[in-house]
Amino acid sequence: MRALKTTLISALLLLALAPRPAQAATSCGTIVTNAAMITMWSGPIDQIGYELSYCVTATVMVICPITAVNKYAKPQIVASGGIVTFYICIDNQRMSADGSVWNVTVTDRLPYGMAFDANSMVAYNYGVGALNPASDISWATSLAGPWTFGNPAGNTASPLYLRWRIPTIGVLKSGCVAYRATVQ
Repeated sequence: MRALKTTLISALLLLALAPRPAQAATSCGTIVTNAAMITMWSGPIDQIGYELSYCVTATVMVICPITAVNKYAKPQIVASGGIVTFYICIDNQRMSADGSVWNVTVTDRLPYGMAFDANSMVAYNYGVGALNPASDISWATSLAGPWTFGNPAGNTASPLYLRWRIPTIGVLKSGCVAYRATVQ
């Protein structure tokens, strides 16, 4: 009987702890429950002792950031040879203490018919810490990369992809990244 119980408990544990296939992201507000079980006996195998089983659980609530993303250009009307600044802004609207967002990656493609203005990739600090050009700002001539850190000064390749990695945006904070380009 003890061997059957041990086999059954072992099978249940293997089923509960087995890796799961990839699935869609868990919905915001979902409570995920994780269970662990142990079984033990109070005496050596050849003696009849007391069988004890324990089950413990832990729960985690899934939260999701509430963000808004906007992109705009200044000026909105410009002649050939004029300079335009593009802004991409992220607004973290989550109000709870655990509502910061981390590792935000902003990727943008320089529009055709425009030339990148050297060393113009910046971030504005409205809750976003200063970005390090050696690790947080990069560019590539293909979306698949390879990505080169720093500003693409003097690079006239088309297409040109620009990328900023923002380590964190705090609760109720906003941050913008920007770059300048000349209309050709």
